[in-house]
Amino acid sequence: GWGEEFNFSVKVRDRFGRNVTVYLWHKKAGETYNLVNSWVCINCLNWQEHNFTYDYLPNDIGAWHFKFNASNADGNSELDGKDYTVEKDDVNVYNITPAPNFIVNRSAKTTVFSVRVWDRDNQSYPTGSLGKIWLDTFTYGSYESSPPLLTSTNGWINRTMRGGIGTDKNTYWCSDENKWYLGVHSWYGGTSGDSQVKDNVTSILNFTLKGDLSNSTMQSFNSNFTRGDTITFSGNVIDDCSNLQGDPTKFGLEFRMVKNGEIYGSCITPTSSFSCNIVTNSSFPYGWYNITLIAFARGNLADKYWNGTKIYTNAFFLRSKIYLEDAKKIPTQTLVHWGRS
Repeated sequence: GWGEEFNFSVKVRDRFGRNVTVYLWHKKAGETYNLVNSWVCINCLNWQEHNFTYDYLPNDIGAWHFKFNASNADGNSELDGKDYTVEKDDVNVYNITPAPNFIVNRSAKTTVFSVRVWDRDNQSYPTGSLGKIWLDTFTYGSYESSPPLLTSTNGWINRTMRGGIGTDKNTYWCSDENKWYLGVHSWYGGTSGDSQVKDNVTSILNFTLKGDLSNSTMQSFNSNFTRGDTITFSGNVIDDCSNLQGDPTKFGLEFRMVKNGEIYGSCITPTSSFSCNIVTNSSFPYGWYNITLIAFARGNLADKYWNGTKIYTNAFFLRSKIYLEDAKKIPTQTLVHWGRS
């Protein structure tokens, strides 16, 4: 690779022990020779070896040829070298984030997939190298044919995925829920198509994409009830992609009546609707109640969604029944003149 140090070695002597000046030349294929450096062998009676070094640059990638020539008091001598190739640099690439088998929340504002590139020829973290990070789509292990082209910064190649809905299907989870399905995915990344470093990619890692139901809501209802009433609770299950999940066989709601941190009653919606009832009785104290709403997924969807929890403060007031007693009228006479109070 161009980032490595190239060594060119030659042996020289003069049979009379005089000084000899040796020159190293190189040329790129199709171009003319350029002088690299020279060296003087002093009193060069015996064979002496000398190493010339040269550091190539990325623009030097290609085929080359070198030669030596030397001069002393008698004249010149030339020794032809060989063809060689200056290649792209070799790189190592490492997975950084997310960690293996990490749970990625679809609702997170951003999730960054990162790999880091180490140029082992140049002993550096390159900036400006082209790379890609591949995520599988539609089914496990089926990778994108054309993921976004990314550029490294100090060796980092980062791809950012976002929660919510956006027009770019390469960066928003909710833009295509079939493509970015909930469940186990795999990913890898590395350099790709760069002019200065070779292609190399990381090992494949898994992650789990998980949605949540925190957008779910409780339907409004009467704010006053009498102890002994049956209270009906209803709500909607809404996921982090703003989808109304209307199948009660797959999703459900739990309602809890809470007062001073204590739960006095709860109910879970059946698989036929998103409503359920709590019957109040003498064990329910009078006063204001908070309602804790918990939205959840059922069956094989349960491990693909986080439960969503909302608290409705002072959602309603539970009062006593109204009792009337000791009814009277004054005066007590049956017949009273209309003019009297």
